Amino acid sequence: MANGRDQILEGGLLDVGPGLEPDETLDAVCRGEVQLIQRRAGYRFSVDALLLAAFAARPRGKVVDLGTGCGVVAVLLAKRGARSVVGVELQPGLAQIALRNVRLNRCDEQVHIVNADLRDLRATLPSGGVDLVVSHPP
Repeated sequence: MANGRDQILEGGLLDVGPGLEPDETLDAVCRGEVQLIQRRAGYRFSVDALLLAAFAARPRGKVVDLGTGCGVVAVLLAKRGARSVVGVELQPGLAQIALRNVRLNRCDEQVHIVNADLRDLRATLPSGGVDLVVSHPP
């Protein structure tokens, strides 16, 4: 049964199939403790995303990751102790990969991926404000 985290902004379900697509890779970071799916071509995360997650203020409360891409920063912040992370991604394909990465790393209680435009943040973000906002644009 689907829950609220499985839905993109327009209400369609995200497909988080178990296997990799031919155009995807599975990469390990943090001594193999975190595995991440990303596309072979186009933007791929690198050490700068890892540094952002490491140097961000200690994420104890609510965090928003603007332009989450494949969800690397959102997942890493959850692993560092963030209580709640909302990853906002405009591209539906990347939002699907981000959700798969959240599930792959067992962060689905903490991380919620939303396929939305940054211009519509008021409708996207949780009520009550957030404690930390991060962004790692390409």
